[in-house]
Amino acid sequence: SMAWAAVLVPNAAMMYGHHRGGTLVIVNAVLRTAGVYGLFTVPFIGLAMEKSFYDTALSMQGIDPCELAPDRKHEGFPSGGHLLPSLSLYPVKRV
Repeated sequence: SMAWAAVLVPNAAMMYGHHRGGTLVIVNAVLRTAGVYGLFTVPFIGLAMEKSFYDTALSMQGIDPCELAPDRKHEGFPSGGHLLPSLSLYPVKRV
C-alpha cells in the first residue's frame, strides 16, 4: 500500500546512499560548514526525518499522529509521539 511505500522508499534511499558513501559526504559537509559542533545537529535531523516518514505513513492510513488512542492512554515512554508536532508530508486521510 501507499503507507508502506512512504516508509520503505525513503529508508531504502538512505541505505543505498549510505552504501555509496553518502554518509561520509554529509559528515564532511557538516564539518566544513559548521565545524565539529555541527555534528551535534546530525542526529536531530535524522530523528526529524524518521518522524516525518512515520507521521506521513500514519496520515496516509487515516490515523492522526497527533491524537492519542483511548486504549493507549496509560502507556509511557517511548509512545509520546502524539505530544510532538506532526511532520507529515500528507494530510490525514479521513475515511
